Amino acid sequence: MATINFKHLRYFWAVAKEGNLTRAAGQLHVSQSALSEQIKQLEIELGQPLFHRTGRTLTLTLGAGKATAGCTCTSTKALLLKPSAPQIASQLRSTAAMLLEPLLQRLSS
Repeated sequence: MATINFKHLRYFWAVAKEGNLTRAAGQLHVSQSALSEQIKQLEIELGQPLFHRTGRTLTLTLGAGKATAGCTCTSTKALLLKPSAPQIASQLRSTAAMLLEPLLQRLSS
């Protein structure tokens, strides 16, 4: 399985929500170049592009859009939280695995 971590997931969700690397980077308090590199790494790990890039606007690809369509608001919020304790990190790992499985299946179809 791909080596995907919480940083990848948090960054993916922020970019998907904002549709712009600069705004997402500001929300995450990271540089735009660091965010861009993490998204590229995630796409390489998954073997598929996650975003269509048009100028400075990013929109989800069909596969990524379908995979995220079924995610609940609670799951999305949980992924955007920065884990502050081992118990929370464990819960987030379970949630991330549950969310990534359909994404990986849809991207490989």
